[in-house]
Amino acid sequence: MLSGSIAGPLILALSGMAPLQDSVVLKDFEYFSKGPWIAFASNNAPAKGSDTIRISPATFPNGTRFEWNFPEAEGGAIYSYAHLAWGNFVGGVPAQNVVVPRQIGRLAAFSEDLYFTTDAPGDNFNLLSEMYPTRVAGDASTQVAEVGVFRHAPAATRQFLRTGRRIGTVTERGRSWIVAQITSGVTTADFPEGLPFYIFLPRTPGEVQGPVDIRRLLRYLVTRGELQDTHYINGYGSGVEAIQGSGSVTISRIRMTMLDAASPY
Repeated sequence: MLSGSIAGPLILALSGMAPLQDSVVLKDFEYFSKGPWIAFASNNAPAKGSDTIRISPATFPNGTRFEWNFPEAEGGAIYSYAHLAWGNFVGGVPAQNVVVPRQIGRLAAFSEDLYFTTDAPGDNFNLLSEMYPTRVAGDASTQVAEVGVFRHAPAATRQFLRTGRRIGTVTERGRSWIVAQITSGVTTADFPEGLPFYIFLPRTPGEVQGPVDIRRLLRYLVTRGELQDTHYINGYGSGVEAIQGSGSVTISRIRMTMLDAASPY
């Protein structure tokens, strides 16, 4: 998450799981869990606004709707991150069905297939998918980086991200991604100033719908010496970073695929 967003720490202190029913409405810091998936909204500025997550348990995680309203927000910061977490995303509430951590070098396939619709001015939000590789399987205290894939980023976000350390470009499924590194808002004992945050920003502005080959992006970071084959992937998250105003994003369909390689490394 960009500086100013603290979903990592906040997910550790949730107010409780919503009851199972025909429809579920979550407010900030409430969560809903089913199988390997968790829905949760972390709010970095409750005085400035709020989030709502609307869920249909029968189709969850598909059909999840993220809504935000930050009338007092000035823009230029990340006020919340309402998201779907798959597996052990940042070390918070564990999923009911555990996603087995896998080392990057042992991944035969790792992809996210995501389709979404938006009802908001494009400048009001980011749509960010991300993960936190670790040195030790399932141990969030050993996080080594934040890795984010921007499926939607307004002009202000793109301009800010371009101020980071430029690593290069990588092509994935015919798309060209700009790769850079800034400092994350998530801190650990090893990174008290913030984790290195590796950013994948589509070279062509616009929404990125459908499958993204995450393994391809991780392999690029390994070949550049930014990550190691021995680092673990424990989970993944996708959601909305509220920047200003109000709006909604609906996750029409989301599916994660993670497979082991027969011959690692």
